[in-house]
Amino acid sequence: MMLALLAEDAVSAQILQTLLARAGVTARPFAVGGAARLPALVEALLASHREVLVALDEEAQAHTALPARARALVVEPSLEAWLTRDPEANLAVLGSRDVPAADQAQAWVRGLRLPESRRFSLALHGLALATRLDLPTLVAVAPGLRSLLAGLHPGWAAEQPIKRGPGRPAGVAIFRGTGYPMCLEFLHRGAGNPVTVAELCEVLRRTATPIARLLGEGERRGYLRRAGRGTWSLRSGDHLLEDLVTDLKARRRQARAPALGLRVDRDRAGLAQRLGQRLAEHGRVFALTGGPAVAALGGDHLVGGPLLAYASLAGIQPLLGDAYEDPAEPQLILREPLEEGFLHRLVPGQPNRVCPWQAVIDLLASDSERERETGELVRRRMLEAT
Repeated sequence: MMLALLAEDAVSAQILQTLLARAGVTARPFAVGGAARLPALVEALLASHREVLVALDEEAQAHTALPARARALVVEPSLEAWLTRDPEANLAVLGSRDVPAADQAQAWVRGLRLPESRRFSLALHGLALATRLDLPTLVAVAPGLRSLLAGLHPGWAAEQPIKRGPGRPAGVAIFRGTGYPMCLEFLHRGAGNPVTVAELCEVLRRTATPIARLLGEGERRGYLRRAGRGTWSLRSGDHLLEDLVTDLKARRRQARAPALGLRVDRDRAGLAQRLGQRLAEHGRVFALTGGPAVAALGGDHLVGGPLLAYASLAGIQPLLGDAYEDPAEPQLILREPLEEGFLHRLVPGQPNRVCPWQAVIDLLASDSERERETGELVRRRMLEAT
């Protein structure tokens, strides 16, 4: 039986219907038309629909008593704050990549001068954003939407990265800590190739207990399958890769990792090798990522652009040698790795390279359209080879 969806007005109901449809949930929208009518309308719909969802703002939630069988979705601080989370969707619909602060979103969109209209129209631009924005990104920042989807469509919600909410149990964060290199390890081994818990313990240098919890979470989300007693294999490399990329995008939006753009006046081609060797002499890891790490698989499409690498930036100035900062036109961009797992399975050389799967994740999560296109090319080639 179809879900009945109630919202304050018809446009808001239609937008939320669109978002739910993109997550595989079919809903029939209704406009409440006044808070006084809400209880009677919910009761009437419960008689004809197995599931009733009521979209409320934060203030309405505090003053509304819903029947036990009805679900509530709190849209806070505003529907506009949900719809403007994705820079690519903003650019396509509103002509700006900006992501406004959530509490300023309504004023921000209404202040835009748009080609179609002098003012933002929720019916026109809001619906367009609902069809274009990156839904997993919205799920990561919209309060209550993940738990709602987990109840309405567990299959879709289980494939999305976990977002910790204030006051909620941490759960099994499969894309954090030990879980991150474990995911890279399964991608490295390829779909259908079994690996034992003991082998994972040796590769990841962790005990069996945390690895067992992560394996169970990977199975619950549909990434992994049991291949026998104490043995596991990758079920869907494509889905796992997509969610690793989505999670990395969300993490970078929440807390942009420090970066340092560098340039030299001579021997540009040898910059990475000289810097990598200098850092290694001081016990630091330097690892190229992006196109250079997968040059043989299509990364050479990025020849001419700046090199990308991971390294700890704390106290790095004395180790730069002949390189100097140039954020406007860098030849090499150093990024602080968000966690140690990014450096899993480094490829030795002068300089080191991250594992190809990490390089693909970095390309697909990039703000550069050129890098994302190269990432898609390399991704296809790597998945075909596994």
